[in-house]
Amino acid sequence: MDTNKPKRKQEKWLPLVLLLVALVMLGLGFVMVFRKMSGPLPTETQEIAAVLTELPATELPATELPTTEPPTTEPPTTEPPTTEPTTTAEPTTEETSVRLSLSFYHATMYLGDDPIRPVTYLQPADVENPYIFWSSTDETVAMVATDGSITPMGEGTCTIRATPGADPEHPCEVNVKVLPADSWEEPKPSSPSDWKQVNYDDPRRPDIQVIGGITYVQGVMIVNKTYPMARAHEPGRLTDAAAAAFEEMCDAAWNEAGLYLSSHSDFRPYRNQAILYSSYVVRDGKEAADTYSARPGYSEHETGCVIDVNDPSDGFNDTPEAIWLEQNCARFGFVVRYPRGKEAQTGYKYEPWHIRYIGRDWAAFIQKSGLCVEEYFHITSAYPEDMPEVQVQTDPPEDYDEDYDEDYDEDYDGEDEWYDDEMDAPPMPEEYWEDE
Repeated sequence: MDTNKPKRKQEKWLPLVLLLVALVMLGLGFVMVFRKMSGPLPTETQEIAAVLTELPATELPATELPTTEPPTTEPPTTEPPTTEPTTTAEPTTEETSVRLSLSFYHATMYLGDDPIRPVTYLQPADVENPYIFWSSTDETVAMVATDGSITPMGEGTCTIRATPGADPEHPCEVNVKVLPADSWEEPKPSSPSDWKQVNYDDPRRPDIQVIGGITYVQGVMIVNKTYPMARAHEPGRLTDAAAAAFEEMCDAAWNEAGLYLSSHSDFRPYRNQAILYSSYVVRDGKEAADTYSARPGYSEHETGCVIDVNDPSDGFNDTPEAIWLEQNCARFGFVVRYPRGKEAQTGYKYEPWHIRYIGRDWAAFIQKSGLCVEEYFHITSAYPEDMPEVQVQTDPPEDYDEDYDEDYDEDYDGEDEWYDDEMDAPPMPEEYWEDE
Protein backbone atom coordinates (compact mmCIF):
# COMPACT_ATOMS: atom_id res chain seq x y z
CA MET A 1 0.00 0.00 0.00
CA ASP A 2 2.81 2.41 0.87
CA THR A 3 4.57 1.86 -2.50
CA ASN A 4 1.56 3.23 -4.39
CA LYS A 5 1.40 6.56 -2.58
CA PRO A 6 4.18 8.26 -4.59
CA LYS A 7 2.48 7.24 -7.83
CA ARG A 8 -0.83 8.72 -6.67
CA LYS A 9 0.88 11.98 -5.77
CA GLN A 10 2.50 12.09 -9.24
CA GLU A 11 -0.88 11.41 -10.89
CA LYS A 12 -2.41 14.15 -8.79
CA TRP A 13 0.14 16.83 -9.88
CA LEU A 14 0.52 15.74 -13.52
CA PRO A 15 -2.71 17.47 -14.73
CA LEU A 16 -1.63 20.64 -13.02
CA VAL A 17 1.73 20.57 -14.79
CA LEU A 18 0.09 19.94 -18.15
CA LEU A 19 -2.41 22.74 -17.50
CA LEU A 20 0.46 25.08 -16.63
CA VAL A 21 2.30 24.16 -19.83
CA ALA A 22 -0.89 24.69 -21.83
CA LEU A 23 -1.41 28.12 -20.28
CA VAL A 24 2.19 29.09 -21.04
CA MET A 25 1.83 27.99 -24.67
CA LEU A 26 -1.44 29.88 -25.00
CA GLY A 27 0.26 32.96 -23.63
CA LEU A 28 3.08 32.44 -26.09
CA GLY A 29 0.56 32.34 -28.92
CA PHE A 30 -0.87 35.69 -27.87
CA VAL A 31 2.64 37.11 -27.62
CA MET A 32 3.41 36.02 -31.19
CA VAL A 33 0.22 37.63 -32.44
CA PHE A 34 1.06 40.81 -30.56
CA ARG A 35 4.56 40.77 -32.05
CA LYS A 36 3.23 40.65 -35.58
CA MET A 37 0.97 43.61 -34.86
CA SER A 38 3.32 45.81 -32.88
CA GLY A 39 6.89 44.80 -33.70
CA PRO A 40 9.63 42.65 -32.22
CA LEU A 41 9.11 40.87 -28.85
CA PRO A 42 10.57 42.34 -25.68
CA THR A 43 13.76 40.75 -24.46
CA GLU A 44 12.16 38.83 -21.55
CA THR A 45 9.46 37.35 -23.77
CA GLN A 46 12.09 36.27 -26.27
CA GLU A 47 13.97 34.41 -23.49
CA ILE A 48 10.80 32.58 -22.40
CA ALA A 49 10.04 31.62 -25.96
CA ALA A 50 13.57 30.25 -26.34
CA VAL A 51 13.14 28.04 -23.28
CA LEU A 52 9.76 26.72 -24.31
CA THR A 53 10.94 25.88 -27.81
CA GLU A 54 13.45 23.44 -26.22
CA LEU A 55 10.62 21.26 -24.85
CA PRO A 56 9.83 18.01 -26.67
CA ALA A 57 7.33 18.34 -29.49
CA THR A 58 4.94 15.87 -27.77
CA GLU A 59 4.52 18.17 -24.78
CA LEU A 60 3.15 21.06 -26.92
CA PRO A 61 -0.63 21.05 -27.12
CA ALA A 62 -1.00 21.96 -30.79
CA THR A 63 -4.78 22.24 -30.47
CA GLU A 64 -4.39 25.20 -28.14
CA LEU A 65 -2.55 27.39 -30.73
CA PRO A 66 -4.66 30.27 -32.10
CA THR A 67 -4.13 29.43 -35.76
CA THR A 68 -7.05 31.57 -36.95
CA GLU A 69 -6.03 34.81 -35.22
CA PRO A 70 -3.15 36.08 -37.50
CA PRO A 71 -5.55 36.93 -40.37
CA THR A 72 -7.09 39.49 -38.02
CA THR A 73 -4.12 41.73 -38.92
CA GLU A 74 -5.16 41.90 -42.62
CA PRO A 75 -8.05 44.40 -42.38
CA PRO A 76 -5.71 47.35 -41.67
CA THR A 77 -3.92 46.63 -44.98
CA THR A 78 -7.18 46.96 -46.89
CA GLU A 79 -8.05 50.37 -45.46
CA PRO A 80 -5.48 52.57 -47.34
CA PRO A 81 -6.94 51.85 -50.82
CA THR A 82 -10.14 53.54 -49.68
CA THR A 83 -8.25 56.86 -49.67
CA GLU A 84 -6.80 56.49 -53.20
CA PRO A 85 -9.70 58.14 -55.08
CA THR A 86 -9.19 61.36 -53.12
CA THR A 87 -5.48 61.54 -53.94
CA THR A 88 -5.90 60.91 -57.68
CA ALA A 89 -8.69 63.46 -58.07
CA GLU A 90 -6.44 66.45 -57.30
CA PRO A 91 -4.13 66.22 -60.35
CA THR A 92 -7.12 66.10 -62.68
CA THR A 93 -8.25 69.51 -61.45
CA GLU A 94 -4.80 70.97 -62.12
CA GLU A 95 -4.68 69.60 -65.65
CA THR A 96 -7.96 71.28 -66.52
CA SER A 97 -6.95 74.70 -65.11
CA VAL A 98 -7.46 77.73 -67.37
CA ARG A 99 -4.41 79.18 -69.10
CA LEU A 100 -4.26 82.46 -71.02
CA SER A 101 -1.39 83.46 -73.31
CA LEU A 102 -0.82 86.31 -75.78
CA SER A 103 0.92 86.68 -79.13
CA PHE A 104 3.22 89.37 -77.69
CA TYR A 105 4.04 90.95 -74.33
CA HIS A 106 6.28 93.89 -75.26
CA ALA A 107 5.31 96.85 -77.44
CA THR A 108 6.84 100.18 -78.37
CA MET A 109 4.29 102.56 -79.86
CA TYR A 110 4.46 106.06 -81.30
CA LEU A 111 1.90 108.80 -80.94
CA GLY A 112 -0.45 108.63 -83.91
CA ASP A 113 0.04 104.89 -84.48
CA ASP A 114 -2.97 102.77 -85.30
CA PRO A 115 -4.16 100.52 -82.46
CA ILE A 116 -2.45 97.17 -82.01
CA ARG A 117 -4.12 94.09 -80.59
CA PRO A 118 -2.46 90.96 -79.18
CA VAL A 119 -3.99 87.66 -80.18
CA THR A 120 -5.32 85.78 -77.16
CA TYR A 121 -5.09 82.02 -76.65
CA LEU A 122 -7.36 80.63 -73.94
CA GLN A 123 -7.08 76.98 -72.94
CA PRO A 124 -9.12 74.89 -72.73
CA ALA A 125 -11.09 76.29 -75.65
CA ASP A 126 -14.43 75.18 -74.21
CA VAL A 127 -14.02 76.99 -70.87
CA GLU A 128 -17.37 78.02 -69.39
CA ASN A 129 -16.33 81.68 -68.97
CA PRO A 130 -14.31 82.70 -72.07
CA TYR A 131 -14.45 86.44 -71.39
CA ILE A 132 -11.25 88.44 -71.03
CA PHE A 133 -11.25 91.74 -69.17
CA TRP A 134 -8.76 94.40 -70.30
CA SER A 135 -7.38 97.28 -68.25
CA SER A 136 -4.58 99.86 -68.35
CA THR A 137 -2.48 100.98 -65.41
CA ASP A 138 -2.26 104.48 -66.94
CA GLU A 139 -4.81 105.56 -69.54
CA THR A 140 -2.96 108.82 -70.13
CA VAL A 141 -0.24 106.70 -71.76
CA ALA A 142 -2.27 103.98 -73.49
CA MET A 143 -5.92 103.01 -73.50
CA VAL A 144 -7.27 99.54 -74.18
CA ALA A 145 -10.66 98.67 -75.65
CA THR A 146 -12.85 95.78 -74.61
CA ASP A 147 -11.49 93.73 -77.52
CA GLY A 148 -7.85 94.30 -76.46
CA SER A 149 -7.00 97.02 -78.99
CA ILE A 150 -4.27 99.26 -77.53
CA THR A 151 -4.14 102.95 -78.54
CA PRO A 152 -1.25 105.29 -77.63
CA MET A 153 -2.38 108.44 -75.79
CA GLY A 154 0.75 110.09 -74.41
CA GLU A 155 4.44 109.57 -73.85
CA GLY A 156 5.44 107.22 -71.06
CA THR A 157 5.13 103.60 -70.00
CA CYS A 158 2.25 101.56 -68.68
CA THR A 159 0.99 98.00 -68.38
CA ILE A 160 -1.97 96.56 -70.23
CA ARG A 161 -3.51 93.72 -68.26
CA ALA A 162 -5.63 90.89 -69.71
CA THR A 163 -7.57 89.02 -67.02
CA PRO A 164 -9.43 85.81 -67.89
CA GLY A 165 -12.86 85.66 -66.27
CA ALA A 166 -12.38 81.95 -65.58
CA ASP A 167 -9.08 82.51 -63.74
CA PRO A 168 -8.74 86.10 -62.48
CA GLU A 169 -5.75 85.14 -60.32
CA HIS A 170 -3.50 84.66 -63.37
CA PRO A 171 -3.66 87.67 -65.73
CA CYS A 172 -1.30 88.38 -68.63
CA GLU A 173 0.47 91.72 -68.98
CA VAL A 174 1.78 93.70 -71.96
CA ASN A 175 4.51 96.24 -71.24
CA VAL A 176 3.85 99.32 -73.39
CA LYS A 177 6.16 102.26 -74.09
CA VAL A 178 4.86 105.28 -76.01
CA LEU A 179 7.32 107.62 -77.76
CA PRO A 180 6.93 110.83 -79.81
CA ALA A 181 5.58 110.41 -83.33
CA ASP A 182 8.69 111.78 -85.04
CA SER A 183 11.09 109.42 -83.23
CA TRP A 184 10.28 106.24 -85.17
CA GLU A 185 13.26 104.49 -86.71
CA GLU A 186 13.37 101.13 -88.40
CA PRO A 187 15.25 98.64 -86.19
CA LYS A 188 18.71 97.68 -87.32
CA PRO A 189 19.08 94.25 -88.96
CA SER A 190 19.97 91.45 -86.57
CA SER A 191 21.86 88.20 -87.02
CA PRO A 192 21.60 84.72 -85.48
CA SER A 193 24.72 85.44 -83.41
CA ASP A 194 22.73 88.06 -81.51
CA TRP A 195 20.27 85.40 -80.32
CA LYS A 196 22.30 82.34 -79.45
CA GLN A 197 20.20 81.46 -76.41
CA VAL A 198 16.44 81.87 -76.55
CA ASN A 199 14.13 80.29 -74.00
CA TYR A 200 11.15 79.29 -76.11
CA ASP A 201 9.47 77.85 -73.01
CA ASP A 202 9.18 81.33 -71.52
CA PRO A 203 5.56 82.31 -72.25
CA ARG A 204 6.47 86.01 -72.23
CA ARG A 205 8.92 85.58 -75.14
CA PRO A 206 11.16 88.65 -74.69
CA ASP A 207 12.49 88.02 -78.20
CA ILE A 208 9.12 89.08 -79.67
CA GLN A 209 8.80 92.87 -79.84
CA VAL A 210 6.10 94.97 -81.50
CA ILE A 211 7.66 98.25 -82.67
CA GLY A 212 5.50 100.82 -84.41
CA GLY A 213 2.84 98.20 -85.07
CA ILE A 214 5.29 95.79 -86.73
CA THR A 215 6.32 92.54 -85.05
CA TYR A 216 9.99 91.64 -84.84
CA VAL A 217 11.08 88.19 -83.69
CA GLN A 218 14.75 88.17 -82.76
CA GLY A 219 15.08 91.34 -84.81
CA VAL A 220 13.46 89.87 -87.94
CA MET A 221 10.28 91.48 -89.25
CA ILE A 222 7.43 88.96 -89.24
CA VAL A 223 4.17 89.35 -91.14
CA ASN A 224 1.77 86.42 -91.31
CA LYS A 225 -1.77 85.52 -90.27
CA THR A 226 -0.96 86.13 -86.60
CA TYR A 227 1.19 89.26 -86.91
CA PRO A 228 -0.12 92.08 -89.16
CA MET A 229 1.73 94.88 -90.94
CA ALA A 230 1.28 98.49 -89.81
CA ARG A 231 -0.05 100.62 -92.68
CA ALA A 232 1.67 103.72 -91.29
CA HIS A 233 5.10 102.22 -91.96
CA GLU A 234 4.64 100.73 -95.43
CA PRO A 235 7.86 101.44 -97.39
CA GLY A 236 6.01 102.32 -100.62
CA ARG A 237 8.33 100.21 -102.76
CA LEU A 238 10.72 97.27 -102.69
CA THR A 239 13.38 97.98 -100.07
CA ASP A 240 16.88 98.84 -101.25
CA ALA A 241 18.39 95.75 -99.66
CA ALA A 242 15.84 93.42 -101.24
CA ALA A 243 16.14 95.08 -104.64
CA ALA A 244 19.94 94.86 -104.69
CA ALA A 245 19.94 91.23 -103.56
CA PHE A 246 17.36 90.27 -106.18
CA GLU A 247 19.34 91.89 -108.95
CA GLU A 248 22.44 89.99 -107.87
CA MET A 249 20.48 86.73 -107.78
CA CYS A 250 19.02 87.28 -111.25
CA ASP A 251 22.51 87.76 -112.66
CA ALA A 252 23.74 84.59 -110.94
CA ALA A 253 20.82 82.51 -112.22
CA TRP A 254 21.55 83.53 -115.79
CA ASN A 255 25.35 83.24 -115.58
CA GLU A 256 25.38 79.94 -113.66
CA ALA A 257 22.40 78.09 -115.11
CA GLY A 258 21.12 80.09 -118.06
CA LEU A 259 17.84 80.71 -116.25
CA TYR A 260 15.91 83.96 -116.46
CA LEU A 261 14.32 85.30 -113.30
CA SER A 262 12.17 88.41 -113.08
CA SER A 263 9.81 90.08 -110.65
CA HIS A 264 6.18 89.51 -111.47
CA SER A 265 5.13 91.56 -108.42
CA ASP A 266 6.77 92.84 -105.27
CA PHE A 267 5.57 95.70 -103.07
CA ARG A 268 1.79 95.98 -102.87
CA PRO A 269 0.02 98.53 -100.64
CA TYR A 270 -2.87 97.73 -98.33
CA ARG A 271 -5.58 99.10 -100.62
CA ASN A 272 -4.40 97.00 -103.57
CA GLN A 273 -4.17 93.89 -101.42
CA ALA A 274 -7.78 94.48 -100.34
CA ILE A 275 -8.92 94.57 -103.98
CA LEU A 276 -6.90 91.50 -104.93
CA TYR A 277 -8.06 89.44 -101.95
CA SER A 278 -11.68 90.45 -102.56
CA SER A 279 -11.48 89.29 -106.16
CA TYR A 280 -10.29 85.86 -105.02
CA VAL A 281 -13.08 85.63 -102.43
CA VAL A 282 -15.67 86.42 -105.11
CA ARG A 283 -14.16 83.85 -107.45
CA ASP A 284 -13.28 80.96 -105.09
CA GLY A 285 -14.85 81.74 -101.70
CA LYS A 286 -13.17 82.94 -98.52
CA GLU A 287 -12.01 79.53 -97.29
CA ALA A 288 -10.15 78.77 -100.51
CA ALA A 289 -8.82 82.33 -100.89
CA ASP A 290 -7.26 82.19 -97.43
CA THR A 291 -5.02 79.32 -98.54
CA TYR A 292 -3.20 81.33 -101.20
CA SER A 293 -3.95 85.04 -100.63
CA ALA A 294 -3.45 87.16 -97.53
CA ARG A 295 -6.11 89.40 -96.10
CA PRO A 296 -5.30 93.12 -96.32
CA GLY A 297 -2.96 94.14 -93.52
CA TYR A 298 -1.53 90.63 -93.26
CA SER A 299 0.31 90.38 -96.59
CA GLU A 300 4.09 90.14 -96.77
CA HIS A 301 3.92 92.16 -99.99
CA GLU A 302 3.16 95.20 -97.83
CA THR A 303 6.64 94.92 -96.25
CA GLY A 304 8.57 95.65 -99.45
CA CYS A 305 10.71 92.55 -98.79
CA VAL A 306 8.83 90.03 -100.96
CA ILE A 307 9.00 89.18 -104.64
CA ASP A 308 6.81 86.86 -106.68
CA VAL A 309 9.20 85.44 -109.26
CA ASN A 310 8.27 84.80 -112.90
CA ASP A 311 4.90 83.03 -112.78
CA PRO A 312 2.91 83.09 -109.51
CA SER A 313 0.90 79.98 -110.28
CA ASP A 314 1.13 76.22 -109.95
CA GLY A 315 2.65 76.21 -113.43
CA PHE A 316 5.90 77.40 -111.84
CA ASN A 317 6.12 74.34 -109.58
CA ASP A 318 9.05 71.99 -110.27
CA THR A 319 10.36 74.10 -113.17
CA PRO A 320 14.14 74.52 -113.50
CA GLU A 321 13.74 78.09 -112.27
CA ALA A 322 11.78 76.97 -109.20
CA ILE A 323 14.33 74.29 -108.36
CA TRP A 324 17.28 76.68 -108.78
CA LEU A 325 15.52 79.32 -106.70
CA GLU A 326 14.88 76.90 -103.83
CA GLN A 327 18.48 75.68 -103.82
CA ASN A 328 20.24 79.04 -104.22
CA CYS A 329 18.08 81.91 -102.98
CA ALA A 330 19.55 81.73 -99.46
CA ARG A 331 22.94 82.72 -100.87
CA PHE A 332 21.45 86.13 -101.59
CA GLY A 333 19.42 86.50 -98.40
CA PHE A 334 16.07 85.09 -99.56
CA VAL A 335 13.95 82.17 -98.34
CA VAL A 336 11.08 80.43 -100.08
CA ARG A 337 8.48 81.67 -97.66
CA TYR A 338 5.85 78.94 -98.15
CA PRO A 339 7.74 75.66 -98.65
CA ARG A 340 6.25 72.38 -99.71
CA GLY A 341 4.73 70.37 -96.87
CA LYS A 342 4.58 73.32 -94.44
CA GLU A 343 1.01 74.41 -95.12
CA ALA A 344 -0.09 73.72 -91.54
CA GLN A 345 2.66 75.95 -90.15
CA THR A 346 2.61 78.85 -92.65
CA GLY A 347 -1.14 78.85 -93.30
CA TYR A 348 -0.60 78.94 -97.08
CA LYS A 349 -0.24 76.47 -99.91
CA TYR A 350 3.12 75.70 -101.47
CA GLU A 351 4.38 78.75 -103.41
CA PRO A 352 7.90 78.27 -104.81
CA TRP A 353 7.74 81.68 -106.51
CA HIS A 354 7.13 83.67 -103.29
CA ILE A 355 10.51 84.63 -101.82
CA ARG A 356 11.16 86.86 -98.81
CA TYR A 357 14.32 88.85 -98.20
CA ILE A 358 15.48 88.15 -94.66
CA GLY A 359 19.25 88.71 -94.84
CA ARG A 360 22.04 86.32 -95.77
CA ASP A 361 22.84 85.08 -92.26
CA TRP A 362 19.26 84.33 -91.30
CA ALA A 363 18.48 82.81 -94.70
CA ALA A 364 21.45 80.45 -94.42
CA PHE A 365 20.44 79.29 -90.94
CA ILE A 366 16.80 78.77 -91.87
CA GLN A 367 17.59 76.91 -95.10
CA LYS A 368 20.07 74.65 -93.30
CA SER A 369 17.49 73.84 -90.61
CA GLY A 370 14.95 72.60 -93.14
CA LEU A 371 12.27 74.52 -91.26
CA CYS A 372 9.91 77.24 -92.38
CA VAL A 373 10.03 80.67 -90.73
CA GLU A 374 7.21 79.84 -88.29
CA GLU A 375 8.91 76.64 -87.16
CA TYR A 376 12.33 78.22 -86.85
CA PHE A 377 11.13 81.11 -84.66
CA HIS A 378 8.50 79.07 -82.78
CA ILE A 379 5.57 81.28 -83.77
CA THR A 380 2.06 80.73 -85.11
CA SER A 381 0.31 81.84 -88.28
CA ALA A 382 -3.46 81.86 -87.83
CA TYR A 383 -6.03 84.60 -88.06
CA PRO A 384 -7.67 85.53 -84.74
CA GLU A 385 -11.00 83.79 -84.27
CA ASP A 386 -12.69 87.09 -83.46
CA MET A 387 -11.12 88.94 -86.40
CA PRO A 388 -13.64 91.23 -88.12
CA GLU A 389 -14.87 90.07 -91.50
CA VAL A 390 -13.08 91.61 -94.48
CA GLN A 391 -15.43 93.74 -96.52
CA VAL A 392 -15.32 92.35 -100.03
CA GLN A 393 -14.75 95.10 -102.61
CA THR A 394 -15.98 94.44 -106.11
CA ASP A 395 -14.99 97.83 -107.54
CA PRO A 396 -11.63 99.59 -107.13
CA PRO A 397 -11.69 102.66 -104.86
CA GLU A 398 -11.03 106.10 -106.29
CA ASP A 399 -7.43 106.10 -105.00
CA TYR A 400 -6.66 102.63 -106.38
CA ASP A 401 -3.12 102.65 -107.79
CA GLU A 402 -2.68 100.39 -110.77
CA ASP A 403 1.10 100.82 -110.61
CA TYR A 404 1.13 98.13 -107.92
CA ASP A 405 -1.38 95.75 -109.47
CA GLU A 406 0.35 92.41 -110.05
CA ASP A 407 -1.55 92.05 -113.35
CA TYR A 408 -0.38 95.38 -114.71
CA ASP A 409 3.02 97.07 -114.97
CA GLU A 410 3.38 100.36 -116.81
CA ASP A 411 7.18 100.03 -116.77
CA TYR A 412 7.04 97.31 -119.41
CA ASP A 413 8.15 98.88 -122.68
CA GLY A 414 7.02 96.08 -124.98
CA GLU A 415 10.58 95.14 -125.95
CA ASP A 416 11.19 92.33 -123.51
CA GLU A 417 12.90 94.59 -121.00
CA TRP A 418 11.76 95.58 -117.52
CA TYR A 419 12.84 98.76 -115.76
CA ASP A 420 12.40 100.06 -112.27
CA ASP A 421 13.32 103.37 -110.67
CA GLU A 422 15.29 101.62 -107.94
CA MET A 423 16.56 98.56 -109.75
CA ASP A 424 17.63 97.64 -113.28
CA ALA A 425 16.68 94.02 -113.71
CA PRO A 426 18.64 92.19 -116.40
CA PRO A 427 16.89 92.23 -119.77
CA MET A 428 15.27 89.05 -120.97
CA PRO A 429 17.82 87.58 -123.39
CA GLU A 430 16.89 86.54 -126.94
CA GLU A 431 18.17 83.04 -126.20
CA TYR A 432 15.35 82.65 -123.68
CA TRP A 433 12.73 83.09 -126.38
CA GLU A 434 14.59 80.80 -128.76
CA ASP A 435 14.38 78.01 -126.17
CA GLU A 436 10.63 78.50 -126.11
